[in-house]
Amino acid sequence: MADSENKRTNKIRKHFTIIVLCAAVVVTSAVLLHVMFSADVSNLTIEILAAVVAVVMVVVSVAVTLHFQVEYEAEKEFKTEVFKEKLQKYYELLSTFSQVDDDNHIDEEELNEMKNLSRSVALIAKPDVVITLANFIQEVEKKKQLYIDEKDLSDVTNPHRGTFRNLVIQMRTDLEVVDLEKREAVRDAVRRLVDPTNEQAN
Repeated sequence: MADSENKRTNKIRKHFTIIVLCAAVVVTSAVLLHVMFSADVSNLTIEILAAVVAVVMVVVSVAVTLHFQVEYEAEKEFKTEVFKEKLQKYYELLSTFSQVDDDNHIDEEELNEMKNLSRSVALIAKPDVVITLANFIQEVEKKKQLYIDEKDLSDVTNPHRGTFRNLVIQMRTDLEVVDLEKREAVRDAVRRLVDPTNEQAN
């Protein structure tokens, strides 16, 4: 958390420094132009100095544009790779969780497999997914089954409640595939896709 805050602070400081330098170049150029046109110098000198100032401003503006463009592209590429990795890990997580519950009972070996996979997911998932996943694994460890009724939970209003359905919803939110206008319809659809039968509501 501290490293993330330091990176954000350094990034803001770097952007601020670039903006200050650009402002300094613009002000200096304006002062030079004012001095040139106010002083008693030849037209050729004025043209040469004006050309130099123009070149400097163009070079600075191009350099700043390239800097921000490269930074944007690098950040975009990083986010794309993280998204792909999340999608792969979430798919693997759902597939593994569904397989370990094939007999409606989860033994210690299957639980350890779930925990190991959950740890790798925790490396790239957003905080809400990590918390929900930890709560879910805790509930599974207590009840030895995948599908847990929300009525059995101590706090059914907890946004990080540990049910399979809530975990899937949190993963969808993390991947930014949730339509806020159809939130309840999506929750119901996830329930019908995730629950083993229509009678169970996790």
